[in-house]
Amino acid sequence: MQQDKRFSGSIGHDYNMFKLAAPYYDAFEQEAGNLLAKYIKSRYPSDYLGPINVYEGGCGTGLTTKVLLDIDPRVRVFAIDNEPVLLDQARESFKEYGERVNFIESDLLEAIENLNELDIFVSVFTIHNMLPEYRENLFGKIGEKMKSGGLLINGDKIAQNDLEAHKKDLDAQLEALKIFTQKGQPELAEQWTKHYLEDDKIKMTESDQINLLEKSGFINISLSFRHLTDAIVIAEKR
Repeated sequence: MQQDKRFSGSIGHDYNMFKLAAPYYDAFEQEAGNLLAKYIKSRYPSDYLGPINVYEGGCGTGLTTKVLLDIDPRVRVFAIDNEPVLLDQARESFKEYGERVNFIESDLLEAIENLNELDIFVSVFTIHNMLPEYRENLFGKIGEKMKSGGLLINGDKIAQNDLEAHKKDLDAQLEALKIFTQKGQPELAEQWTKHYLEDDKIKMTESDQINLLEKSGFINISLSFRHLTDAIVIAEKR
């Protein structure tokens, strides 16, 4: 079961402009990086020469990829995405990192199925795009492949359980998208608004995320960051 591609149009070509509508984006990314850095410090001694393999689900243009690579020189990222228009931008931007990053054009679930095992999985703003059945299969497969003590970080659109509170969050984010019109690109405002409304039809709540992770064999599940519709969840494989 492959996941549909949703960034083949202008929002894919201009994806990095999304930060205009989400000025907290860099802090969100950095928090995901900080969580990984803390895990590496606790698990890998300073004299361990590496590599520390990190699988990134849905790398897009590489915004999170750079954060992960810059955390520690021993980190090697396997960055997976099914959108060639985004991967082309990423490959061009990361030539200087050489073998420390490997961009893989693939359906995410298929890529995980083909792994023997993994220690660390990080995804930012990706899994919310997937249908609920796909998400369930994906987290199940990640849990199956991940070693005991492994780390999962999912920074994503994760709705508050209180639907009224979530609606306020969503309305505020939709309002922020109007900045594209102010910058002379109303087509981006229109496409991103449509994207958000489509996402909301298949939204994943905090309870949904926790239940999926528990079902997939994860423990010590906690929420580390929230701004409007976006949150970071961290979990450890039992």
